[in-house]
Amino acid sequence: MTLSSPDQLNQIILLGIEEIIGMAETKSLLTRANLPEWNHPVPSDPEGTSYSFHFANQLQTSLEKNYGLLAGRGLAVRAGRACFKHILREFAPEMGVMDPEARLLPLPGRINTTLRSLAGLFNQQIGLHIEVAPEADYIRWNIEQCNFCGDRQSSDPVCYFTVGLLEELLYWTSAGKFYRVEETHCIGCGDPYCSFQIKKQPFK
Repeated sequence: MTLSSPDQLNQIILLGIEEIIGMAETKSLLTRANLPEWNHPVPSDPEGTSYSFHFANQLQTSLEKNYGLLAGRGLAVRAGRACFKHILREFAPEMGVMDPEARLLPLPGRINTTLRSLAGLFNQQIGLHIEVAPEADYIRWNIEQCNFCGDRQSSDPVCYFTVGLLEELLYWTSAGKFYRVEETHCIGCGDPYCSFQIKKQPFK
């Protein structure tokens, strides 16, 4: 299975949303987001289809409009967290994060390996350009083409699904520790890329 056959990441995003708000509300959300075709199973396409960068943006915008800005963004974080286990279920072998060599690394090495593995999956299979850049006290996750802000214009960062996804990746990798993830640059704010700052030390 690949992330682009067909729009597999979009289906995973839907699973994450459905887990948080339920099936009926997810169907209603899709209709309000002008995505009613996703209420029906998407047929398998052996040739694969190109990944749509508008889908996730439309869904998050719809969450904010229908639940209010703060509640909608909170739901997007929770849905992003829920997505991570579905990515693991489908793509752990390709990512290599369950290999004994990866699981036996010291915690900083496990975190770095898992972040790079997820970035590699996205880069290779749906054409994103994600860079994982360690710094003194932080790790940066930089995205040149973001699927969550699209053509949005905002005064503050809007990629809350990605924040939730990274939070859950860190929680899983560290066996239950909480790490601060903050979006410091966002294409939706006019920045040339989206950047997420991950503090290396977990919350006490």
